[in-house]
Amino acid sequence: LDVPPPPPRRYFFEVLSHFAKEEREVDRLQYFASPEGRDDLYRYCSRERRSVIEVLQDFPTAVPPLEWLLTICPRLQPRYFSISSSQHMHPRHAHLTVAILDWTTPFKRERKGLCTDWLSTLVPQTSDDVIRLPVWVAKGSLRLPK
Repeated sequence: LDVPPPPPRRYFFEVLSHFAKEEREVDRLQYFASPEGRDDLYRYCSRERRSVIEVLQDFPTAVPPLEWLLTICPRLQPRYFSISSSQHMHPRHAHLTVAILDWTTPFKRERKGLCTDWLSTLVPQTSDDVIRLPVWVAKGSLRLPK
């Protein structure tokens, strides 16, 4: 599941309100799901890039069934990276240049990229200082000049 991004939408809050047990939480969740709460929802969720997990932590009495969470959370999408090495110079290797995503939100929450954070933790397992990963090649959109 792609739990960190993207932030939950209004529908998520509407359905989550049915699982909340505390009236204050029900009211707030329904407000976020309403047209009147659109701007506050943006400030609460999108601007801060809150995840589903953080929303559930903010509304502790709203405990939806796992089956619902599995259907509402998007599937993990592949992460695409560009090859930054020449096949002529390195015929058996593909080198990637990856920017490690690491930032702080306006409310001082630490954020990291899902794949790039994992890549940054890898340590070579062999003495030839190479990290081997399962990859596939997809046709890109870059066209080389003739």
